[in-house]
Order: sequence, then structure tokens, then C-alpha cells
Amino acid sequence: MQDHDLIAMYFSRDERAAAETERKFGSYCYTVAYNILGNAQDAEECVNDTLVRLWESIPPARPENLYAFVAAITRNLAKNKLKAAHVQRRGGSELPAVLDELRDCTDPDTVEQELDRRELGRVLNAFLGTLRHDHRIIFVQRY
Repeated sequence: MQDHDLIAMYFSRDERAAAETERKFGSYCYTVAYNILGNAQDAEECVNDTLVRLWESIPPARPENLYAFVAAITRNLAKNKLKAAHVQRRGGSELPAVLDELRDCTDPDTVEQELDRRELGRVLNAFLGTLRHDHRIIFVQRY
């Protein structure tokens, strides 16, 4: 079946268009999706999603090159699926739980303790500035 015949079937809302598209482009779509995803089940799902997306986009779209149009839809769906899978591995929808764990990693010091630490550092540096170089080295190595 020619590409223009397939597009005409989509425009007339002939339900055989999806089956004919799968027959003509299905293995190519599967290969594109599998090369991106590396998973047979996800690749098959991507092919089915491509057919749905074609049904939704033709009409109004009237692609000049149906092969490239189908390939672009498949590639974009596979990339989106891969991106979603990586987000899930990084915590995905469990962001509150991840942030909850990070709360335990924060420094419990108060502002006053931080100010005291800075003041102590300033006083120590002033004291070290009064010592000779060799005494300063001995002091720092000792304490």
C-alpha cells in the first residue's frame, strides 16, 4: 500500500489504517524503539503508542513523507519513555521521601554556634599571626 493511500485512510477515519500502518512500518518502529530503549516490551508498547499518536495527528497533519513522520513519532515516544524511566530510578515520585532522608544529613548547628566557630577562627588566626613561622608550624601541627 502506498503512503498516500494510508494517509487517505486516516483522513477518512478508516480503522484499517492502523493495521495497514503496523503491517508496513511496524518492524521499523520496533527497531527504532528497541535501539533506544533496549527492552522488547517497552519497544512493543512504543509501537502501539505510535499508532495511537498517528490516529490522533492525521488529520489535521498531512505528512509529505509518512516514513519520516512515523519514525519521528516513534523516536520521540521512545526518548520520552527512556527519560521517564531514568527519572523513576532517581527517586521519581518519591521526592518527599528522598528529601526526608536528606533532612537527617543537615548540620544541626544553630546560628550562634556558627558565629562562635567563625569568631574562634578569627582569634586563632590573629594569635598565629603574632608567632614566628617555625612556632606557628609547631602550634598548628600540635593542635
